[in-house]
Amino acid sequence: MIAHDIAPLPGRSLTPRRLNPRQERFCHYFILYACASVAAREAGYSGKSAKHQGYRLLRTGRVRDRIRA
Repeated sequence: MIAHDIAPLPGRSLTPRRLNPRQERFCHYFILYACASVAAREAGYSGKSAKHQGYRLLRTGRVRDRIRA
C-alpha cells in the first residue's frame, strides 16, 4: 500500500495539526526537567491532574515528535 492510497478519516486531513501553546510548553519543560508530571504542572495543567496529563501527552504522537525534534 502506498501512502497516498490511504484516505483520511472523515473530517480529518493528512496535514499534521500543530500543538497548542500549552502542549508546546509541556515539550519545552519535559526536555528541561525530564519528568512528565513536573513538565505538565509547569506548562499550566492542574496540579491534581499533572501526572495523568503528562502520561497522556507523552503517548500523543505529535508531542513525542516535537520532543524528538
